Amino acid sequence: MTPEQVFSRLSRNGEVAFDQLIRHAKNSGDDKFFYYGETQTWLTFKEFAQKAISLGHGLAEIGVQKGDKVCVYGSNSLQCAIAMYGIWAAGGVYAALNFNLKGPLLDHQIACAEATVVIAEAGLVDNVYDSMLKNEIKNLIIFSGENAILGNAPDNIKCQVFEELTKGSSIEPFVELSYDDLAAIIFTSGTTGPAKGVLQHFRYISQYTMARETLTPEDVCYCDLPMYHVGGAFAQLARACWAGAQIAVWDKFSPTDFWNRVNTVGATSAVLLDVMIPWLLKMPPLESDQANTLNKVHMQPLPDNHNEVARRFGFDFVTTAYGATESGFVAACLFDELADGGGTPAHLYKGKTRQQIMDDSWIFGETIVDGAKEMPRGLMGRPVAIFELGILDDDDMPVQKGVSGQLVVRCKYPKMMLHSYFNNPEATINVNRDYWYHTGDDCYEGDDGLYFFNDRRGGHFRVRGENVSSYEVETGFAAHPAIFLAACIPVKAKEGNEEEIALFVQLEEGQAASESDLIDWAKKELPAYMRPKRIVFLDEIPVTPTNKMEKYKLEKMLKV
Repeated sequence: MTPEQVFSRLSRNGEVAFDQLIRHAKNSGDDKFFYYGETQTWLTFKEFAQKAISLGHGLAEIGVQKGDKVCVYGSNSLQCAIAMYGIWAAGGVYAALNFNLKGPLLDHQIACAEATVVIAEAGLVDNVYDSMLKNEIKNLIIFSGENAILGNAPDNIKCQVFEELTKGSSIEPFVELSYDDLAAIIFTSGTTGPAKGVLQHFRYISQYTMARETLTPEDVCYCDLPMYHVGGAFAQLARACWAGAQIAVWDKFSPTDFWNRVNTVGATSAVLLDVMIPWLLKMPPLESDQANTLNKVHMQPLPDNHNEVARRFGFDFVTTAYGATESGFVAACLFDELADGGGTPAHLYKGKTRQQIMDDSWIFGETIVDGAKEMPRGLMGRPVAIFELGILDDDDMPVQKGVSGQLVVRCKYPKMMLHSYFNNPEATINVNRDYWYHTGDDCYEGDDGLYFFNDRRGGHFRVRGENVSSYEVETGFAAHPAIFLAACIPVKAKEGNEEEIALFVQLEEGQAASESDLIDWAKKELPAYMRPKRIVFLDEIPVTPTNKMEKYKLEKMLKV
């Protein structure tokens, strides 16, 4: 399809995420929508909408106006989800804070957001008081608030109970929202330094949920991603709501309970990131492994053994993509993993047929690949129809196909990518040079128009005259039977201007290996320039809640 046709298809029901909730509350209000697995609570579209609208009225009563930022700080995904739609009901901007942060890192996000109100979980409120006072924020809404907790707040902070605010008026709000209104501030994951707040319009959310086209009201989306991240808030929650599908949410991933959760709700779609996949593979194989409802699973980054995983668990399709907080959903690939048979048993299969899913992928420009076919590592797919991608060198000049450079993105329609980094004009200008958004990722374009990921720029360094990708080193060492997770960073070589490799290793539970064991193994398995100069064993490699390795923390460990 042409970009115009794709855009028309995406916008046919409007481009505002909040309006989609109201649409389904009116047309299919008694249908199940949101399941909160932590308390085994089901809410229909109507019930969820009523709570969000009531919260919106409560926010308006304390002064929230269109465009005002409201911070949300909590691990409870149900309350965060209601808060997001409630903020939109008031015309506000959802500013999601990382609930793992406290102290200066939390202060940084609250200060960046310039919020007028903070919504926080009862067990976390002590972390926000100082930041609120520093930033002159006077209104605090507490999840699961109790009088004793409310009494701990400083005198000049007015507290209200979240649950009480969701029991008020369900009359639709009068605030009119448009595709070009600001919807959210989502902070970057901070794996390379202080997080930046990305301002996003409602149209951004619309394009980020493009994969909603493969969902139907029969589908159930499994979600254990946090609601302060685009993956949980938009790619999962907003996408399910847009399609009129159900969503089943837990606060965090559990490898031991994952399949019980899937079977409890009959989930048809899920997202598996990074270390989630080896955790699932560690579980003892069962004859019933394929007897589940999952037929569409997104894996990012795509592991080399995706077809093995799909065959073991009966996943009909695996998708991978390139997406970022700033750019959204710009390139994708669909793997037909079980074209030769197998997959979700017929009596458990729900949603669009296999052919309909492939047709939808073709419409949006996604690459469709036989899952059994061996592909080069790092495949992201082709650009979806409404985006243009390029690969540029350090002088922003195009490189030839097959040559690595920085991935750059631009969209064919306005308001579909980041508005800016909030209160950070220098960073905004830096990434939006020459009419391209510069991703900071090292990639290349193949001869067939497919795009491939190498590494974050800076994770691609030079050792002994060779360009080395940390991605290659890490996946190489991950093949060692004793290693659960590996992370590498560059360190300055003792001589010359190049670098050496420092490798951080987290061993499989119950496994043992020494530095000399790994060095001997590397001599057999890896080229000399990919072998680490230093190996550090950790009980646990630090990762964000979305399972991205926090390499800046590893760098600090070496400096201590």
